[in-house]
Amino acid sequence: MNHPPVSNDFYLAGEFEGRKGVSSGWRERLKRHFDNDMSAQDQAIFQDEHNNGAHWYACHAIGKFSVRPQRRQRIDDRSTAAILSHEVPTYFHAKGNCSKHPSLALFAGPVFSVDEPLKAFIEWLEPGVHRFFPIEVRPIRGSPPPTPRYILIVQQELDSFSEEHSNKGSFRKDCDKIQHSEKPKDMCGLAFRKADFTGSHLWYERRIASFLLCISERLQAEIADAGLRIPRHFQMKEV
Repeated sequence: MNHPPVSNDFYLAGEFEGRKGVSSGWRERLKRHFDNDMSAQDQAIFQDEHNNGAHWYACHAIGKFSVRPQRRQRIDDRSTAAILSHEVPTYFHAKGNCSKHPSLALFAGPVFSVDEPLKAFIEWLEPGVHRFFPIEVRPIRGSPPPTPRYILIVQQELDSFSEEHSNKGSFRKDCDKIQHSEKPKDMCGLAFRKADFTGSHLWYERRIASFLLCISERLQAEIADAGLRIPRHFQMKEV
């Protein structure tokens, strides 16, 4: 699956902890935590020569919830990797009708969100592998209340991509990383070693730097049988 498009109902515009006059209440709250609650020792991890520690801490914390969290070279202290309770956003203020949001979608951010049925399938197939955080979605005035949603953090990376068995033109090499083509015909030519992903159901590929969320046939079948809506996805090759 490629990065979900931002032009349809697989994307929900809005702000985390948003309120009038503040672009992101979540970001501002994290900055206040840095200024008021963090020890000088912890602040030093994020501080720079321009005294922008609060900014870098907020970016770092928010980045943990990204659709594919990136390792920031600036901040290499492993003690900061865990998600702390105060870093979890408490609500998402939607700017559109979210009463019929699909089972897998993006909140502005971008952050993956799932509904209860999809969460149940993922936890059933891979118990304890991925992380879910309940998030209150506040709809625009006059809209019906949305179904319960969870932030999803995919916590599995595999190394099953096979260059030699993938079709020519389906990817290009960028140093030691892979950038895949997002064209449907090219994506169907990407190949993965079954021996290296057997037993896994939701993962990213370690060597593929472009966004590619991999879903097993088993999980895809459960989603289809239940009639759940997820973004467009394509069958890839297994070898």
